[in-house]
Amino acid sequence: YGLFSSITSNLANAGGLGYTPAILLPKEEDRAVALLRLNLLLVVALVLITMPVFLLPTVLYRLAPNWAVMGDWCMLVPLMTLILALNQALIAWAMRMKAFSFSAKNNSITILALRLVNLGIGLLTKGATWGLVLSDTLVRGCSAVAYVIGLRKHGLTQVAKRRTRAELLAVAMEYKEYPRYVFP
Repeated sequence: YGLFSSITSNLANAGGLGYTPAILLPKEEDRAVALLRLNLLLVVALVLITMPVFLLPTVLYRLAPNWAVMGDWCMLVPLMTLILALNQALIAWAMRMKAFSFSAKNNSITILALRLVNLGIGLLTKGATWGLVLSDTLVRGCSAVAYVIGLRKHGLTQVAKRRTRAELLAVAMEYKEYPRYVFP
């Protein structure tokens, strides 16, 4: 579980290239939406690039033999990476929209649910280690869904609207210090 968690958190952080905290900065709503969309597109690109390696455990474990302790659970790495990065981006969006109450409730429920589901799976399976991976993925996935639903009224639906490459490139260049200095 520790290895799974480390890999997914590092990939989720790497996926956004450091743009996630920049979501709070733009004065214009349109720029913030473009920045959030850029962030999510970068994460999706990273997940798509890494997916073939994690979906083929034999290849992965030839490249990184010490990771073989994950077994077939490595196939959840791309999904969990996407979930974690999505949660990070949506937490930043909630902060931008000053939806602190919603964010606090969702985070509290997520932490409580993680503990309860971990305990339940642990008791039912007599402490199977895969229970931590499964519960983390399920509960954090539900948390991401709750963020998407809860933040719709805070302009999140604008992210789904197509943006031109020029808009995304312009916002990427405007906040280029984040990949340069914040990300490393």
